Amino acid sequence: MQSTHSLMITISLIIAATMSAAAYIGIPNPPPIPETNVSLSGGNITVVELFTSQACISCPPAEAFLTEMVEQNSDILGLEFHVTYWDDLVDGDRGRWKDIFADPAYTDRQAQYNQTIRFARNSYTPQMIIDGHVQAVGFDRDEVWAGIIAARDDSRPDPPRIDVSINDNMISIAIVAPVEAPSASGNIWLVHYDKVHTTGVTSGENQGRSLVNRNVVTDLKMLGLWQGASVELDDISFSALATNQACAIIVQGSNAGRILAAARCPETSSLN
Repeated sequence: MQSTHSLMITISLIIAATMSAAAYIGIPNPPPIPETNVSLSGGNITVVELFTSQACISCPPAEAFLTEMVEQNSDILGLEFHVTYWDDLVDGDRGRWKDIFADPAYTDRQAQYNQTIRFARNSYTPQMIIDGHVQAVGFDRDEVWAGIIAARDDSRPDPPRIDVSINDNMISIAIVAPVEAPSASGNIWLVHYDKVHTTGVTSGENQGRSLVNRNVVTDLKMLGLWQGASVELDDISFSALATNQACAIIVQGSNAGRILAAARCPETSSLN
């Protein structure tokens, strides 16, 4: 009898197999974003969210692909969201592995995306969500790049500009509306993530492997609402970033809707 975890993998592979296969689509590498300023501005960053699990045997290729994307494309903000539904799945004698980064909030976030984008009540891994409104199988490079291009080419109003500054343990955010203000509104999110982690997995499907995870989300906090006009959020309490930590601001439509703009938090020598 087929086990539950094997069925989930089979489903994800079937989904991948049904997608069209095309030649690899390369996106020219832009110059790297400087990381020595006191503040950074953004608005044209593509956000790629990878929903993954350390207990999923088909996820490491997608994680490696995300690492490649963020290293070679400074206008892509790649984030790993680790989900919980793999944690209790037992792989025979190898047992189960509880993902140390998994959070029920990220499982719920993925479920919202799948209800909105795929009109589906089920989720799968690895799955990439691009700018909050395009989905792709995480290890299918052709589909992911096509999704990124589609998200960028999709007609929409100019995004707002996000200015972020950090002073000691306070963060300030200015969202500057474009000249032709969009009718859309959204939520302002502060996302904390760890730049890289290496984990030795001792049980489950990935038993014996050393998994490298990049841009692992550790906290997602809503700061307020954006209603289409310029707004400033000043002196919000903020924990100083350690060497392996980073953060970003995302403006997104409600209920895990389309991402309207994003910006990385600044990194300076005082924060490293």
